[in-house]
This record gives sequence, C-alpha cells and structure tokens, in this order.
Amino acid sequence: MTGWQLQPAGINTTIVTTDEKIQGFATAMTGLDVSVGEPLASGAGFDGIVATAVFGFLDEQSTGRLSTVVASCQNTMTCTADAANAFVQGDEQMAATLVAAADDTTTPSF
Repeated sequence: MTGWQLQPAGINTTIVTTDEKIQGFATAMTGLDVSVGEPLASGAGFDGIVATAVFGFLDEQSTGRLSTVVASCQNTMTCTADAANAFVQGDEQMAATLVAAADDTTTPSF
C-alpha cells in the first residue's frame, strides 16, 4: 500500500466540524416555542387559545422531531468515527503483519 485510503486527519476535521454544526442547530432549536411563538403571538394578535396551540406545536417540534434529527446526526457521527477508527486500526495491523513477515528470517519449508 502506498498510502492511506482514508485520511484520518481529514476525517477528524470533518467529524469535529459537523458536530459543531449539529450542536449549533440543537442550541438554536432550544426554546423554539418562545423565540418564535412569542413574536407570533404578540405580532399577530393571537388570543390565548391560539397562542397556546402555537407554543405547544413549536415545543412539540423542538422536543420531538427536531431532537430526533439531532440525535440521529450525533449517532451518525459516532458511527462514522468508529468505522474510520476500525479501518485505520486494520491498516496498522496489516502493516505490522507485513513488517513482521519481512523480518522473519526463517526459511520456509515446502
């Protein structure tokens, strides 16, 4: 083998950058019901029942569907890191086996 098929440093950079984006998204979604719902309620003149429904819907989205998306992204990043580490460890094991075989000075018997 002349080099890595995967670049560990590049994989790490991609994982770290993606994780930062996921965390930023998760932070932005926290309090979605307040940050979006309150301006809608005050600006649109919703009555109490409609405002409660809007807040409830936005809260459900941020704690339900959106948190599932964030968790799925985080799980994907963990699996990607695990797969890359396994691949790299496999390459290191293959290299060590080849070096050990090259150092073996015993004459093979046929």
